[in-house]
Amino acid sequence: MLPRAILLTGYLMTAFGLGLFDIPYYNIALRAVFVAAAIGFIIIRGARPFVLGCMMVTIVYIIIIAFFTPYPEFTWEPVIFGLNQVLTVYLFMSVRYNSEDAARIFAIASWMPLLMFVVGFVYTLARFHPLFSQTMTGIVRLQGTSIPAFYAGIAMCGTFAATKMAVHRPQARYVGLVLINLMILLATGARMPAAVAIPLCIILFATSRQLPAKVKLGFPVFGAVIAGGPLALAAGSLFSRLETGGTSGRDVMWDYIELLAHDYWWTGVGFMQILYMEFPHEVAVQVNGITAVHNDFIRLYAEIGMPGMILFYSILSIAYLYAANKSGGWRNLPISTLTYIGFLAFSWTDNAFGTNEYYMLLVLGLLNLESTVPAQRQPEQAVRFRHSWLTQRAFAQRYPINR
Repeated sequence: MLPRAILLTGYLMTAFGLGLFDIPYYNIALRAVFVAAAIGFIIIRGARPFVLGCMMVTIVYIIIIAFFTPYPEFTWEPVIFGLNQVLTVYLFMSVRYNSEDAARIFAIASWMPLLMFVVGFVYTLARFHPLFSQTMTGIVRLQGTSIPAFYAGIAMCGTFAATKMAVHRPQARYVGLVLINLMILLATGARMPAAVAIPLCIILFATSRQLPAKVKLGFPVFGAVIAGGPLALAAGSLFSRLETGGTSGRDVMWDYIELLAHDYWWTGVGFMQILYMEFPHEVAVQVNGITAVHNDFIRLYAEIGMPGMILFYSILSIAYLYAANKSGGWRNLPISTLTYIGFLAFSWTDNAFGTNEYYMLLVLGLLNLESTVPAQRQPEQAVRFRHSWLTQRAFAQRYPINR
């Protein structure tokens, strides 16, 4: 199916680290691939009009409020190009996925962390890109073909997806992928992705209706015996980061952004303006020159104002829970809701909404392997039925029964 192939292409572009090759406009091309995949799904599977309506309300509000901002350095270019973030997430949320789509997307997400590790290992042997990176505090973190933070996002989604497959369609390879992806996630040293993925996976495992009680009791023991040592070793980076604590200087950035946001409480400075803003040296040096806000709530507060930020997340929440209920019914709604809450928590510490590696968790939370979307009747079945009906009618006319 073409949309799944396009989505796989986007994941492979990420897994092979094409961004490392300094390809012009690579990020734009990657985003375009994900948008094309979402549009392809909509064309073939159809969309939920209510979710698309929520998207339009959000986009219209962002554009209208931009006309009223008094921010002197406002420009329209970041607003126009930044709307693709809203577009991509809502398009994926609006699709009427069926169980086959869910299985394929879960499979793609499940294998990506391992593929990135293998490719990263090859790149390391070729002295092109190191498999591990070292922070300024001396902590070694696994980064695959990207950076530790983005690799953690891929591993977070991969662990969640593999767990979904393991508990709904128990297969040995997905049980193994759960352990492998979890090791990769811990080795990245990323705190929030681990804090989101691990509880979700435990809940999925504990509440599964497909797994018998003896499997639920035996799997933790089996996992501890088989993978306990590697898991403990992989968790070394995470434990080291937990010991150092702190926010890597982000609290200084957040304080500065909040002061700016207070001056533009109603309108904000304009959507995506923060990305192009020049920060004072005393702020930039605290975050090692990386001036990404790493907090979607504070960023949106500064960009579209406090009323806009509240409206943004209110509409997103309504649209997501609506799509989750329509996709999987009440049985899938609790885990979808917990996934959404985990994503919101993640958004408090990172740029989750606009990053492919992160927002796909929302899509995975919507997917249901027991989809309530009815499958279309196959053409050959309709033909057989029509021929059968014609045959019966012709037989009745040739051999009438006297009543």
